[in-house]
Amino acid sequence: MHETTVPLTTLVDRFLRRWGQRGLAESTLVHYRNTFRLFKQFLGDRPLRSWDLTTDLAAEFSEWLRQTPLTHPKRGISQRTALSIDKHLADLKQLVTFGL
Repeated sequence: MHETTVPLTTLVDRFLRRWGQRGLAESTLVHYRNTFRLFKQFLGDRPLRSWDLTTDLAAEFSEWLRQTPLTHPKRGISQRTALSIDKHLADLKQLVTFGL
């Protein structure tokens, strides 16, 4: 079986273009972009193949979000809230579902 892998940046570009064409609110697109930027930062230099997108990786990303302070603290708070982390995970799930 031959499996093709789409680079993460290509998948993200396709995802954002598709939802932008469908008239998704700009604020939602900005949130998606922020999530995918954070996910790429979390991945660092490690290569990502489609079969690497697992619940274990999502759990690692979630923990990374919990431990990584905000770059621009809001109202003096530098930690992400559970709701914020859940929204980032939901965005990631949307991307994975789109890529299938």
